[in-house]
Amino acid sequence: MAVPHLEANTLPHLKVAEVHGICYSRFLLRSLTANRPPLRRLALGHELGKSLRNFATLLRACPSITHLDLSSAREISDATLAVLKDHPPRTTLRLHAHLFDPSGRRLRQATFTTNGLQRLLKVRGSNLKLLDIADNLLINYDLLACIACLSRTSPLLEILHLGYRERGRAMSVADVAFISDLKRGYPKLRNVGLGTWLQS
Repeated sequence: MAVPHLEANTLPHLKVAEVHGICYSRFLLRSLTANRPPLRRLALGHELGKSLRNFATLLRACPSITHLDLSSAREISDATLAVLKDHPPRTTLRLHAHLFDPSGRRLRQATFTTNGLQRLLKVRGSNLKLLDIADNLLINYDLLACIACLSRTSPLLEILHLGYRERGRAMSVADVAFISDLKRGYPKLRNVGLGTWLQS
């Protein structure tokens, strides 16, 4: 089915946009950039890594975006996070992307690093209330140290969804003890999602 042409002035009051598939990089991002609507929530997916220039241009054209959802993107790299550093602080950031199929088989490796995440949140974490990085980064000491040290830059954080953790045994109380430390660092934190714990 052909995608209808979208004139720049067609949706002047658009506040929510969810764009998936190859057509967005060729068509919709350019149209939204030309339109410059007062977007609040933007969800992008699929081959984001191939359209970073268009993505960056759209973010500059729509500084009103507060909820950014890249949970359907196939590649979220440190280069993607670097683009986000130039955009005003968001309240919601979803970088969740599936690393595993339902049987627990790994589909791909994580594409951004804890260092890339830390650089982004130091600059643009001040308004963040929800951070979803599930499935992109395994829960490990580097990730927990990164999140703990950023409590001063993201004091409003309320919801944190973390990645998978591969273990050879069932989850214990000791495994979730770090949540107490997070709570001390983030006084408004009320929900910590741990994803799925995989048995090896």
